[in-house]
Amino acid sequence: MTGQVSIALQIGTPFDGAGALTESLRRNLSLLKRLDVLVPKPQWYPGRVDDLVKTLQGPPASP
Repeated sequence: MTGQVSIALQIGTPFDGAGALTESLRRNLSLLKRLDVLVPKPQWYPGRVDDLVKTLQGPPASP
């Protein structure tokens, strides 16, 4: 790891296929881990986006 952090959040609407994307990423956890990519479990997301923004000291995209 280079000490630089990049975070990608998939934020969509109900029935947008995000579940399939998450399942695909989670099926490839061993490869992604070797690439220093972390894929949290879906249960992790609720309520964590605001915490993440505060931790990284960036302004939220919208209220």
